[in-house]
Amino acid sequence: MVTNLIVKTDTLSGGSLYSPSIKQLNQFGGAGINPNPNPTLGFIIGFTGRQNRSGKTEFYMLTVDLDDPNFNCGAIKTSFLGHGITFNPTNPHVAALFEKRGTGACELDLVTGQVLREIPCTEGRQFYGHGAYSPDGKVLYSAETIVSGDFSGKIAMRDAVTLEEVGEFPSYGQRPHDCQILKDGKTMIITNGGGRVGENELGSVTYVDLKSQKLLEKLPIENKRFNAGHVAVSDNGDIVVVSAPREGSPAKKIGGVTIGGINKKLSSGKGPSNILNKMVGETLSVCVDDSRGIAAATTPDAGRITFWDINTKVMVHTIKVTHPRGVTMTLDKKNYIFCYDKPASKLGMINAQTLEPVQGYDVDIAMTGSHLTNYSY
Repeated sequence: MVTNLIVKTDTLSGGSLYSPSIKQLNQFGGAGINPNPNPTLGFIIGFTGRQNRSGKTEFYMLTVDLDDPNFNCGAIKTSFLGHGITFNPTNPHVAALFEKRGTGACELDLVTGQVLREIPCTEGRQFYGHGAYSPDGKVLYSAETIVSGDFSGKIAMRDAVTLEEVGEFPSYGQRPHDCQILKDGKTMIITNGGGRVGENELGSVTYVDLKSQKLLEKLPIENKRFNAGHVAVSDNGDIVVVSAPREGSPAKKIGGVTIGGINKKLSSGKGPSNILNKMVGETLSVCVDDSRGIAAATTPDAGRITFWDINTKVMVHTIKVTHPRGVTMTLDKKNYIFCYDKPASKLGMINAQTLEPVQGYDVDIAMTGSHLTNYSY
């Protein structure tokens, strides 16, 4: 049974927002991350852009320590609006950050709050938002699109030490976005947005063998009106894909959720039509609660967070919230954390078992990006 929990005030809990101040920026334009040594909730990372006094837009990676009673915050200044971040497994305080549909990317030192170096984009291409390090930390992969012709997708390979390109392989689709290396360390999963409405190439999810760089499987998105945006992978290999209307769609078209896996049919999530038909625009961010087999997804323009049973592919709950965007889980997997409001500047918390809001964790930290990342090292 789907229920509605309507938020009637400006904050999720109905109480006053706590607005922590960001640390004084250091000489690099940032404040280093010093995570709690015994984290329970975690260190949340998000992104924002704001105008300075001269009218120029400045971009930051923002952080907030949810285990700190004062919600200790930090900021790292970047030259572009960050979208996806990935962490070097052999050097965990180093991360790579990518712009969505742009040429911006950089390597960060999370301890010092320093941008170590910019990552150059190949001429004629754009970064499309996400990347991943190889399990040994030697190779940095990034999803890129050739911005001409049919917008075919490439996965670029860079030496993680020198950042020099050492190879590439197809994404086996158009406009690739999310890319992740599966737990086997041998397979990459890629979402491809597909072509514009009326073109043949559909949104899809592809699985690629990293050693041979050959396509293992290509799963088209069942609803031909949807692209393929972000993907969450469960421990057993099930996937949940969130989608926007395909490029060129008329205004007010709906996005949605698709659930399946490499050995399971990939099909659209089911739910009451009065809810599904109101999921206008992009369903943006997604995360999986493995212990309960539930996925949470945000649809900003519809003002909804929806919860899906991964096994049955059925919506089991929905919460109405003003313009929710990024969503992730606390480190102890007991709660969801999400940003919301318009612009999405506030953090809220939802109990993962009851799917009810948790009071006392409304934080105004100005995170406005598409994702929230929970990280500890």
